[in-house]
This record gives sequence, C-alpha cells and structure tokens, in this order.
Amino acid sequence: SCVGLLLMSASIIPLGFDDSLYEKSVLDVTCMVAPWFYVVGFTLFFSSVYAKIKECIKIYSDPENHHILLVRPKSCLKLSTRLLILNCIILGLWTGLDPLVWKRQEVDGGMVLEDGTVETFGSCRGGTPSIAFALVLYLLNMIELLIATVQAFKCRFLVLEYNEMQWLPLSIFPFFEVWIIGGPILALVNEDPTVTFLLISTIVVAGVGVGGMA
Repeated sequence: SCVGLLLMSASIIPLGFDDSLYEKSVLDVTCMVAPWFYVVGFTLFFSSVYAKIKECIKIYSDPENHHILLVRPKSCLKLSTRLLILNCIILGLWTGLDPLVWKRQEVDGGMVLEDGTVETFGSCRGGTPSIAFALVLYLLNMIELLIATVQAFKCRFLVLEYNEMQWLPLSIFPFFEVWIIGGPILALVNEDPTVTFLLISTIVVAGVGVGGMA
C-alpha cells in the first residue's frame, strides 16, 4: 500500500512540466505518465485495503468458522493482479489509441503581446476517445470504492484486536469523497490549466494524505 501511495503522489510531478524546460516529445510522454502512476498506485493501495475488508466480511458472515483477521499474501496478490490487469488494459488502450499530448494554444480573449502574438497556454490534451477512456477508469474505480465502502460499513460493529474496522473505511472513503466532488469540477474547468493543475493536486494530496494517515 505504501508503494501505491508513493506512485499516486508522484503523479503530480509530470503535470508540472512545460515546454520552457522540455521538448514536446518529452512532454507527450509525461502527459500519459501521470494517469498511469495515479491509477496503478491507487490499484495497489486499494487492493491491499480491500483484501482486509473481504476478510472482515467473512468474519461478519460466518463468525463461527472465522475468528481471526488473516490476510494471506496470495489472496491479496490475486486481487491486486486482477484489478491491475483490468485497469492496465484500459490505460493501454488509451495510450495506444488516443494518448494525451502536449499542446500550446491561444487564450480566448487573451492579450496581444508586443510582437503581435496572442497570449498562449500549454496543457495535456486528448480527443473524444481520451475523455471516454478517462470516464471508464473513473466509473470503474468509483464502483470498486463504493462496493468496498458498503462492505466496510456492514462490518463497522466488528470488534477486532487492532480496531481495523475503525481505520479501514477511513483509508478509502476520502478517495470516494474527493473523486465524487472533484471529478465533475475537473470536467468543468479543464480549459484553465492553472486551475486544473491545482485541482488535480488537491485531489491527489487529499486522498493520499488522509488515506495514508488512516
């Protein structure tokens, strides 16, 4: 789970690059590195937490035969592999068919500079397929979070040795909150690169910060 949190945190770094420092070919790569880091990182983190929630569900459903919360590495690895394959297939199709690329374009109603050029801004852009792939990833992982949150809520009254059921919901629910609030806002402000960067950074830091502390 620590590796997952680190990858999610690192996804902000490539979004801060621009063409004053790097060539467009480099920026085209970094544009797709960010979603790969974030999604893969979230999958690793989520699968480790959800493996515990599944064990709690077993105790809740059949307390006579399940007394101890024991997460075997094999079961966690299976879950992580399945989720990674699913997310990586979507990310791979996105990267192959319509990857995000660095584009510099004129600001609508922007100032005319002394040399006669219009004020411009640069950002990572994709076509309609990119929007579709991002939406599929968003909905898929939101459904995973919703299922995990509901199951964790079912087990909220379980009394375990280290109070896992107090902390497990707190480690995943912040992601649900920031995604359900930040996702629609991000779709509305995507024409403003500064606001978009600040919003993405807030979503990443809020989820990783609270999830990591829990």
